[in-house]
Amino acid sequence: MMQKIQILLSNPNKSLSFLPKKYLLIDTNFLIEISRHPSQFMELVKDLNNNGFILVSIEATLIEFVKGSKSIEDHSKKVKFYKNIIERILPLEREIHDNVSKITRVLLNKGGQLSYADCLLLGITMKYKDNLYFLTKDRSDVPISLFNTVASIMIETQDNNSTFNIYEYDEKAYEELLIQLVNDIKVKK
Repeated sequence: MMQKIQILLSNPNKSLSFLPKKYLLIDTNFLIEISRHPSQFMELVKDLNNNGFILVSIEATLIEFVKGSKSIEDHSKKVKFYKNIIERILPLEREIHDNVSKITRVLLNKGGQLSYADCLLLGITMKYKDNLYFLTKDRSDVPISLFNTVASIMIETQDNNSTFNIYEYDEKAYEELLIQLVNDIKVKK
């Protein structure tokens, strides 16, 4: 079976190189898939790098990635693998925690929940909105009312087909949602 990668952008007349932001924040599920299907995913990593993207993440993704290790040796291999894929580990600054608080409030009002690590990734995407996209497989981890899909990457492997989405933070949508939440609170009073 021939494996293939297909990249679909929100503007079909453009390629990845035309996306203006060059930092790509990587979720744990991408690392897991790379480790399971290295030949297909390393081709994608190479393509992303060739298009000028710098792959970044946070310590929490490393912890999630290695927590399923079966031995000390397996753990060490995963840490080395992570460090080979991720070019920079981003610090968690105060503004990111403030963004996590904002996301949590919005999600609670909408009845949704996310893990703390996913909230951190989204908080970072908010903070670095002018320079960074977020890449994840799990669409349920991203409140689409606040984050727009700019590209979808479909990867066909021998085991399955995987779709990863590249998201960007929509600050205008967030501000509109806040106004709506304030109005809803006023109506309830």
